[in-house]
Amino acid sequence: MSRDELAVMNGSKCILQLRGVRPFLSDKYDLTQHPNFKYTAEMLIIFGCIIYAIVQQMWPSMFILITMEVCIIIVSLGVGVLDWILQIAQENLRTFMKS
Repeated sequence: MSRDELAVMNGSKCILQLRGVRPFLSDKYDLTQHPNFKYTAEMLIIFGCIIYAIVQQMWPSMFILITMEVCIIIVSLGVGVLDWILQIAQENLRTFMKS
């Protein structure tokens, strides 16, 4: 691909270059559309606060923040498990309705 072709390349495409593989054209993935995207920002903010609490030696605050981080992880895992269970139930219901 020439520089001119790169300059006018579609904004929804990207060129991926991975070790051991020739570069290839791919669609971009919009991370904000991922169902768990909202948890990433919250977890990063709390993680930053934990680091600040450690540096400032604010131990009670650090333990509270770690507890919040663990709760967010548990909730996000719970949502994933619940979604998986609902998908299985939906497939079983479709099979039942067809018979």
